[in-house]
Amino acid sequence: MKKMVALLLAAVMACSVTACGSKDTPAETDSPSTAAPEAEKETGSASGDQVVITFASREDPTGSDAASAYQMKMIEKFNEMDNGIHVDLVWNTLEADYLDRLATDIASGDCPNVFLEYGGSRVLDYLDAGLILDMTPYYEEDPDWYDSVYEAMWTPCLFEEYGYEGIYGIPYDTYEVVLVYNSAYLEQCNLEVPRTWEELMHCCKVLKENHIQPFMVGEKDSYRLGHLFSNLAITSYGEDAIKIGNRETGYDSEEAKAIYQMIIDAYEAGYFGDNILSYGASEERVYTGSGECAFTWDLTSRLYWLEDSQELNAGNLHVTHFPAVREEYYGWCQGGASRAFYISAQASEEEIAASVEFLKYYTSQEFVAGLSKAVNSIYSIKVDDVEFSSYIYDEAVQVVNENKGLVSELQNYDSEAAGLTIVRDALQSIVLGATAEDLANTIVEGYEDIE
Repeated sequence: MKKMVALLLAAVMACSVTACGSKDTPAETDSPSTAAPEAEKETGSASGDQVVITFASREDPTGSDAASAYQMKMIEKFNEMDNGIHVDLVWNTLEADYLDRLATDIASGDCPNVFLEYGGSRVLDYLDAGLILDMTPYYEEDPDWYDSVYEAMWTPCLFEEYGYEGIYGIPYDTYEVVLVYNSAYLEQCNLEVPRTWEELMHCCKVLKENHIQPFMVGEKDSYRLGHLFSNLAITSYGEDAIKIGNRETGYDSEEAKAIYQMIIDAYEAGYFGDNILSYGASEERVYTGSGECAFTWDLTSRLYWLEDSQELNAGNLHVTHFPAVREEYYGWCQGGASRAFYISAQASEEEIAASVEFLKYYTSQEFVAGLSKAVNSIYSIKVDDVEFSSYIYDEAVQVVNENKGLVSELQNYDSEAAGLTIVRDALQSIVLGATAEDLANTIVEGYEDIE
């Protein structure tokens, strides 16, 4: 993994000093528009009186879904404005294909002017290579733009702990992990909505006694237990949970082992279901919507999977905060900005100025309000008076507004990108009877193998 990153960075650095334009970064100039004028001649970005910029994102280029259709329509409107800018789309639906294309384009010197990424170690690699624009001057010039973003969502754009002052990009998609519960089943068993993990485990026990399956965890998608691990750690230790993810405390610590044991105990009690490696998250959501289980933990950005389901239509499905291990951390959870947009610093002054103008349009409250309505989702940009098609989205907004603390999935705080896979794969071995000690050893050895 380290060798692969080094090779990519070598290619990126070559791009930085040749095809992508000037080496100057925002920190090295006094002007927000940072690239040397020669870059325009090298890139050939101007087309007549227009500046052509490329916008890379993980969207459907055919516009077949509501999100991509709305965005394509709005970008077409932008291209028709008398602003001297034309936006070309470089879209790909599948995450792996999109990220591969982005890395390849950057390495070959064809860095998109505006591109989507998820924060974390890949963005840090691009930042180390001098490819990402520090947008601090633009936010200082337009504080309303900065203030339109929820303060807790800036994490994917901040890299101070790695020595980079400034704000690199703007967050866009957002999520929190919430508990979805079936109120009819709780009422049937005379149970209250759980606020703590202990209360949730009590609910699971009573539900099982009444022949109602508590959870049906689609662990074929390994992020299901991965998300549970992060949420249990966050609601146990607050921000100190990050020390597990960045390995300051570590995955073989007593703090981490306590979290493994909670997951093991719940699985062995039968609360997560049978054969959970045989189906994934989409099937789990179908089971929740059809009333085959009483609970699921899920992302607010994935609640649309429950639309038109039997239990949602009956008004039985609701959302609440993820139950806290410690009461003091009720209202905390894994969450934040799941995707952000970045501007290439290795471009002409005209391209950078055009990219900023486009990104202001794309992240404007008017644009995002329309998108929220089209797809029934919540974003990092503050919007008011959005009318959702189902009550469950209004409940999700209320939960988000009541949030007390957000921490990203813990592996995102690790500079080793492979850590996410190591931890998630290890957690799957719970199904095979792994103990807390086994998990600790497996994760530590996994890191040793790649370093």
